[in-house]
Amino acid sequence: MEAATERHFFHHGASEPTGAKTSARALEKEKENCHWCQIRSFPTHKQYPITIVNEVDDATVPSTFRFLQYSKLGAGVQAAEDSFRTGCECTDIKECQYSGCLCLQEQEEDSDDEGLTRKKVYMYHMHGAKAGLLRSKFLKSMRPIYECHDGCACAENCPNRVVERGRKVPLQIFRTEKTGWGVRSLVDIKKGQFVDKYVGEIITPQEAQRRRNASIIAKRKDVYLFALDKFTDKNSPDVRLRGPPLEIDGEFMSGPTRFINHSCDPNLRIFARVGDHADKHIHDIAMFALRDIPKGEELTFDYVDGVSEENDDAKDKSKQGDMGCCISRPDADVYPHPSNTGSTRINPAAVSVPREHSPANTYATQTSSGRRRARHSSMPLDKHINKPLRRHEWSSKGRAWTRTALDRERGDFFDTRVTGRPEVWQSLRAALEVLWDPVGQGAAADGTGGLATAQGILDAAEITLPTGDLAQGAYDQLGNYYPLPEWLVADPANLVEDDAATEGADETLSARDLKDDLAGGDETTEELDEEDNVRRREEKGKAVVNARDQLSVLARLSETARDVTVHFVKSDPVRVVARKIQEQSGLASTKKVRIAYMGKILKENLSLTEQGWHEGHVVNALVFDR
Repeated sequence: MEAATERHFFHHGASEPTGAKTSARALEKEKENCHWCQIRSFPTHKQYPITIVNEVDDATVPSTFRFLQYSKLGAGVQAAEDSFRTGCECTDIKECQYSGCLCLQEQEEDSDDEGLTRKKVYMYHMHGAKAGLLRSKFLKSMRPIYECHDGCACAENCPNRVVERGRKVPLQIFRTEKTGWGVRSLVDIKKGQFVDKYVGEIITPQEAQRRRNASIIAKRKDVYLFALDKFTDKNSPDVRLRGPPLEIDGEFMSGPTRFINHSCDPNLRIFARVGDHADKHIHDIAMFALRDIPKGEELTFDYVDGVSEENDDAKDKSKQGDMGCCISRPDADVYPHPSNTGSTRINPAAVSVPREHSPANTYATQTSSGRRRARHSSMPLDKHINKPLRRHEWSSKGRAWTRTALDRERGDFFDTRVTGRPEVWQSLRAALEVLWDPVGQGAAADGTGGLATAQGILDAAEITLPTGDLAQGAYDQLGNYYPLPEWLVADPANLVEDDAATEGADETLSARDLKDDLAGGDETTEELDEEDNVRRREEKGKAVVNARDQLSVLARLSETARDVTVHFVKSDPVRVVARKIQEQSGLASTKKVRIAYMGKILKENLSLTEQGWHEGHVVNALVFDR
């Protein structure tokens, strides 16, 4: 390492004359600013070190730069509250594959499947020499990666925790001949292997624009902004995903991937990676190997990966020289990081292409209407496989289903959906109701027994069916998966007639279970009378309440994502609290509110505290039509 870099890394007061009184705080500050000390503090440094070498000139990494292992949340950026966090409850690999694990997105039928269970596909290989590598079909698709995380019950060695476990590759930042700093691996990297994340300071779009403007004023050539726009959608039920996305700035603080250069023939690709689904707005940017990479080869990714078809010249190798691409640019002695024209976006449907520019040659910035280019298929990558809707046929083998039981459980199923987009669940329900009863839904005249009408509902909501069978799940336009059990999709061929004895033997409901079922559905006369009595006592001011029993709760409405705070008595049943939420939020009388807490619909005849709620925790107010 050259003398300048040695001085930069190993000074720490060593050059002070003998007897000099160096401030302890000044020495500590110097260690904080030392790149070597920052890198050495990484927990995995001994096993997977990061090194820096320069055998070309006397340049050093800017002294103002700070190495980070994880992204830092800037001012005005917040992660989801703990009460909104979720994780799978799987305890082993088999359970993750066969149960309702929320962290896995794609399903396929198992060879021994009888219609009751389905095997879920990991995005990573699970066994053999390829264990932990991203599967080829996902490596090409650029779909978001959903992983288990520290909030899940599964073990740390879960096959679905590759990015979660962190970098497993020793990297070296080195000085290149023509493109400034670059990065290479000191070991061979396999195709599909996770390399590292792009980290930095996560900032608001307003702060990102301010920094962009400041860069223009200061005439700084490079801007290191990545837009976290993979899930941006103006119609999203999550208000954090509707507007301009947050951005990661790696200019002054980041990891080694900040120094990775662009190439039109890259060996890495970036993916949006989601751990906790409540934090999609601050998802990770993960880099995976597109092919086998021998040790010592410079790591690169394509800044223009995902341009729209309107800008295919950026991918035309015969025109790259004219456009100033890569080392063919006249200013190729400076390494080509994103310019102040914009930020790098990773949303396949909304890609902004940042580049160094000159008045004569500038890469066009993609807009949200830009369509992804398909390089390996005639189908654009933002288009999902969608086959025509077909009827599902099945026979029940483990239960004697009656019409009453089927109708009740179907209603309970839709009333208890707390993940996914509400409008998608509503569309799925509408389509299924047509299939259940085409005559009652006015679809008998479409000539297909309701299939055409149901297909129209799904198409209007941009819901796709990879197999055409709703029992094998559906996807929304954002790639979110919606599993649907077969008893929800269609009646079994061996549906039995309603009979009190059969129903009782089949359901084996205790009196308390039956009461709870009623409490979760339509209120009984006795319960309505009780609620009316409480309301009348409140209106007349005659309700005697101990001040210590007065509580308040913040409820987040599923319909508008608006928060309301209501006051209630500790002993009030959930039904009363839900009614207060409905009144204070101004919902129409045709709406009904059900309260969910920690991922479960609460029983309406019990109080919040009886069901585990703690003061200060947020609850979800799920809004339904009566």
